[in-house]
Amino acid sequence: ISRVAAVASMGAAMRIPAALDALWAARPEGDGARRMLSLLYDDPAFVSEEAVAARHAAMDAGGAAFAPLFPAPRERWVRDLTLSADTLAAIRQPVLLIHGARDRLTPLASAALPLLEQLADARLHAFGRCGHVPAVERREEFLAVLADFLEPDA
Repeated sequence: ISRVAAVASMGAAMRIPAALDALWAARPEGDGARRMLSLLYDDPAFVSEEAVAARHAAMDAGGAAFAPLFPAPRERWVRDLTLSADTLAAIRQPVLLIHGARDRLTPLASAALPLLEQLADARLHAFGRCGHVPAVERREEFLAVLADFLEPDA
């Protein structure tokens, strides 16, 4: 591994954000699909009726498999995704953290900024007016940033 690109990632110690707890608890009943999409995106245009219907169908089809993945209390799952400060400091490869500035699931301040401080060779690209899925909300810019990092001499 010569480079690492991490998108909307966790890794440093943090408390579970309310939005992440809600996402992991989401079920297809009622307005669950719409609420889930609203947690993922900052731009409400991505929470279209078509997207809600597709998410509802996916949640309904995979609900039995998803439900047991993150049982309450979900704070423990965040702890399980946390790397020690020593482990983070030992990562010597260049790391690009790509994040949405309005990500409520893995907030910039509690998820990305601590990683930026703890990783030996990290850089951060934060997209303004963007939620948890910059690859969708800011697709073209996301691809350009990623390509510049992964292929610096291209």
